[in-house]
Amino acid sequence: MQKVSKNKTLRVGFIHHYAVGDNVRMLKPLFLLKYLYNAEVVVFGNALMCKIARNLDYVDYCEDIESLDFKDIPLINSYHLDYVVLTNCRTKFVKVLDSTNIKHFFTRTKLNSFFSKKGRTIFINQPCYRGFNDVDIICEYVKKINPKLAHERLKSISQSEIDSKTKLQTNAENKENISKFFNLVRDIFLIRNILENLGGGENIIESNIIENIIFSKLDSKNTNIENLKVIESKPPDSIDSKIYSNLDSKIPNDFKISQNSYLEFSIDSISKLDFNLINSNISNFLNKNIQNIESKYYLIGVNPFNHSAWASFTLENYVKIIANLCEFPHVLVFVMTYPNVHKNLINVLNGTDSNTQKILKNLIILQNNNDIFNLVEFISHLSLLISPSSGPIHIATNLQVPTLGIYSRKDTKKWATRDKRYVILSKDTNKISQKENANAMQQVLDITQNLINTNKIERKNLV
Repeated sequence: MQKVSKNKTLRVGFIHHYAVGDNVRMLKPLFLLKYLYNAEVVVFGNALMCKIARNLDYVDYCEDIESLDFKDIPLINSYHLDYVVLTNCRTKFVKVLDSTNIKHFFTRTKLNSFFSKKGRTIFINQPCYRGFNDVDIICEYVKKINPKLAHERLKSISQSEIDSKTKLQTNAENKENISKFFNLVRDIFLIRNILENLGGGENIIESNIIENIIFSKLDSKNTNIENLKVIESKPPDSIDSKIYSNLDSKIPNDFKISQNSYLEFSIDSISKLDFNLINSNISNFLNKNIQNIESKYYLIGVNPFNHSAWASFTLENYVKIIANLCEFPHVLVFVMTYPNVHKNLINVLNGTDSNTQKILKNLIILQNNNDIFNLVEFISHLSLLISPSSGPIHIATNLQVPTLGIYSRKDTKKWATRDKRYVILSKDTNKISQKENANAMQQVLDITQNLINTNKIERKNLV
């Protein structure tokens, strides 16, 4: 709870408390409150909204109220707000705000808000608002606070400047975690490609050689690195077998690289890696053999998870899409999971046949620890994100990462992405015919291939 400012600075509340995608999309109206009016901005949100808002330099205060209720009246009154932007004008919310000491609140026109003593509304069904998505409409609420001033101030800033100012920012820990992850993946694939190029083939790769090379980088404080022992392997004569070191059984299971055809890591284990301790022999090995080795890839993220959108594929069908993408040249496929869904995905992957398992060698799974900013940093590295209408695709839109949405026709209007690139599902994937489902899945593959062929997505280094 903050004291009232002694100056005459406008103080505006912003009430919004929903899921990841809904919250991420509110950055533009929040920024406009600060830019247009130099207001003190107070966000009343849920824990997730507050976590996002506290990272924004154009939000002054944030209060976790979970969901607006009459119990929040004393808290709202303590800020002595001039105005409030209400993004959802439920009857209960209108009654709460009518009972506070605010001057006015701004929201859409409904019977409850139209007859509210403090409501100032916008009738969004007017022709002038046709084609506006939910973010555009909420920005109109912001501009209605002082239309003349807003109109003049908007002349001084471009849309690209607004996009830049409202891009999600991560902290040093998130950057370090994801950098370590991509560095580890880079080394695995460099070593894998070098071994294949030198004639090792799958027999070499399926041994512990990659694992042993990578884990010579672990911090000796976390593993008994002083107990390293040289293993007997049978690489080609051109490779010095003494560079392969085998760690003891204390290596965490997350790093048993060769245990599955796909690679699986967790943020918590990645954070323990110390990349300052790089074995000089490994560096020499990479430097000596890296010529003509593939080092750039299309980094394609697939998000098979969502909470509310019905337009999506089953997890099993997403795995089929992933397997097909893994066969595309120069493509690595990434999935970031979180605790509630991780086991479900692993169970589906492990239930695939042996041929699919081999194809999935270019799939990398990273289990997050529920820190949304790890997800933000992860998505920022991708060439493309394929996703239903859910939090990750709205994060990608914010970061201007190319997207391919699995959407219903209705959601393309309300939850539009920056690219407006979609595969449209007319019904829930469980209700459409097998043929329609197969056609939609093929569209995902065809559109992705076309993006690669036309250079619409970037081929990136894993660093």
